[in-house]
Amino acid sequence: MLCGGVASGAWRDKTAGLPWLEYQSSHRLNSEYPYLWFVTQDSLGRLLVGGSGLSVFDGQDWKSYPAGEAVTLRAIARDGQGRLWAAVLNGLGYYTESELGNFQYHSILEHLPEAERQVGHVWGCAVVGRSVFFVGEKMLYRWDGSAFKTWPFPGGSRLLPSTLDGETWVHHRETGLYRLTEQGPMLKVPAEQLPAGIGIQALTRDAQGVLALGSAGFFRLSAPLKPAFSEELNRFLSNSTP
Repeated sequence: MLCGGVASGAWRDKTAGLPWLEYQSSHRLNSEYPYLWFVTQDSLGRLLVGGSGLSVFDGQDWKSYPAGEAVTLRAIARDGQGRLWAAVLNGLGYYTESELGNFQYHSILEHLPEAERQVGHVWGCAVVGRSVFFVGEKMLYRWDGSAFKTWPFPGGSRLLPSTLDGETWVHHRETGLYRLTEQGPMLKVPAEQLPAGIGIQALTRDAQGVLALGSAGFFRLSAPLKPAFSEELNRFLSNSTP
């Protein structure tokens, strides 16, 4: 009778077999900022969230750490020394954790010429060998630990960073798709081999090759270029604005 009652109760439980979900409100995150740009996990299992600054969840409590005077943290990248490089609005810098749970932001903007320090939107960052790249609106910045080198990408649209197989790529609609190397950006797919006017927002790989996601849906980076899935799916993605 007891066993039967337990089994019956579990069978009627609509959540049985579903993954556990835990809701985290803006109030718990200590942030009323309307956008969260990334969620990732560090080696200690803590959740790191980018919004108006860096929010860290240790499993019990949230703590927030500002990125200087910046109000937007869009991406982070960890290097071998434990620093968290940060892509922030109108800023270039990194976080250190001097003691567990105490993150401090350090700006490196002063290493740019004064006339170039209004960097505006920074959409991504990546550690490549001994260098760190920051992906700006129309400028790519490489920091080698002592000085910056920059590459301008003029045009009507912003640079779009993505990752593939642990490497960082950048799409510039006017010239093509670049892979970031320690020496700088290397053009791998010229613009004339890509769909006209489409920004590549994500890259991934399956058994048939490399897939690119843009505003017109999925397509394969192959010669000739071709849609990856059905036209119906691509129309849905195009209308839904991925």
